[in-house]
Amino acid sequence: KYYGKLSFSSADPAADSLAAERWKRYNLVTLRWQAIRDRAGSELVPPGTGTAAIVVMKDDRFRTIPLIEVFNVPLFGTQYRLADLETLGERIGEAVDDVIDINKKIGYLADHGTPPLQGGQMFPGQQGQDGLTNFNRIISENYSIVEVRLADGPIPDGIDCLVIAGPREPFNDWELFQIDQFLMRGRSLAVFYDAFDEMQMPQGQQQRGPMFLPVDTGLEKLLDHYGATVKRSYVLDTNCYEQQLPAAYGGGVQPIYFAPVIKDEKINDELKFMRHVKALITVKSSPVELKGDVLETHGLDGAVVFSSSDQSWEMSGRIDLSPWAMQPPTDPEQMQSFPLAALITGEFPSHFAGKPVPEKPEPEDETAGEEPGETGAPEAAAAQPAREPAAGELTGEGAVIDQGRPGMLFVLASSEVLRNNVIDEEGRGTSATFVMNVIDHLNGRDAYAEMRGKSQRFNPLRDTAPGVKTFVKTLNIAGLPVIVVACGVVVWALRSRRKRAIQAIFGG
Repeated sequence: KYYGKLSFSSADPAADSLAAERWKRYNLVTLRWQAIRDRAGSELVPPGTGTAAIVVMKDDRFRTIPLIEVFNVPLFGTQYRLADLETLGERIGEAVDDVIDINKKIGYLADHGTPPLQGGQMFPGQQGQDGLTNFNRIISENYSIVEVRLADGPIPDGIDCLVIAGPREPFNDWELFQIDQFLMRGRSLAVFYDAFDEMQMPQGQQQRGPMFLPVDTGLEKLLDHYGATVKRSYVLDTNCYEQQLPAAYGGGVQPIYFAPVIKDEKINDELKFMRHVKALITVKSSPVELKGDVLETHGLDGAVVFSSSDQSWEMSGRIDLSPWAMQPPTDPEQMQSFPLAALITGEFPSHFAGKPVPEKPEPEDETAGEEPGETGAPEAAAAQPAREPAAGELTGEGAVIDQGRPGMLFVLASSEVLRNNVIDEEGRGTSATFVMNVIDHLNGRDAYAEMRGKSQRFNPLRDTAPGVKTFVKTLNIAGLPVIVVACGVVVWALRSRRKRAIQAIFGG
């Protein structure tokens, strides 16, 4: 399949000290076993350790394919088994594609209440504004999108970046463990998190408007552990999108304060992938705060990607996004800029460091009707006393990666930016450019992001004070002719002086 371009070599960490050092960076499971003896006490199998995995490498890029899988079984505890060898060829192929940077795969979390990639269809052939079809289309031009359902199993191999957009349903510990360990393996997470769930009122009560209920999925504690906190509020901004009102409603414009327009001065252009993004729009965004103490303790680098304008304020508590409830505060001290997106890079600490591998919950139909304490109940497993490993029993190290390889975490507290009413169908708008640049950066393709940013059609001028505008206008109207006349006088004077100098030489 690969035309003889793959070379194979084996390494035994037990026999080669250099190989052992190399294997540490791969974060692989190491098994340990006690001696196995016969009834007479003679040693049949000496105690030892073992590691089994395949590592696909090219230059400084590598991907690991563990051949030992770790899982937790109620009552029996941690168990180990060999990986499915029937799918090994496919997994090697995905790893090869990954290290040579072709056929890049993007994971999209397709359960836990996230919006479907193909959803939002109102009528046949017409896509609704709340769908993600435009996002799906523009991402698919450069990446293969793989829908990930944690309820079905772990995150598949060959995915470098996982997009989590607006989850609504709680994650159990096993699912959070899969996300955590995905980041620990040096991958990237793009989290578009909604602080509130907008619930439409039943028929007959719609005049009261929707209800906004706080979202609590368990993903918050992971983000908090990594150094990012999403506040339970909305950022409103006077520098926002303005909706044209129809003549039947009096005409004019209606400011949509919950749709801030982010301008160049509030965009962090020190980040390469944001350098050519001059403006973008967000909808129903919450503040994203970086926890400086956590970042400093774990040696992580955090950066605010963009912020709202200085004329912004928070709405918390009872959320009401009707126009009459979003009037700017009269006290200027309540106005300030809020960070709306953050990027954290480095070697992340695992949320599950020092803890056993969480048990994967059994399907509901298999545990239905069981009383607490029966087989399969987590309480029964937790009640088992700790014991020493028996002879020949396997124990393992490295099932939980406590300290990850360098990875990236992007957090934006709004999944609305991925929807069709923000991302245009052609993917040429500034918001579409921003989203694509983020995905490229998380996949190590900064050159793609830089080229895309240079081709933007929207390149607005910076806002200037009225006095500066008047000065520039006056300079263009009256100043330029004066400058031209002055330059002409200077040229005429220089030529006259040169003429007199020549006459003096030849006339004398």
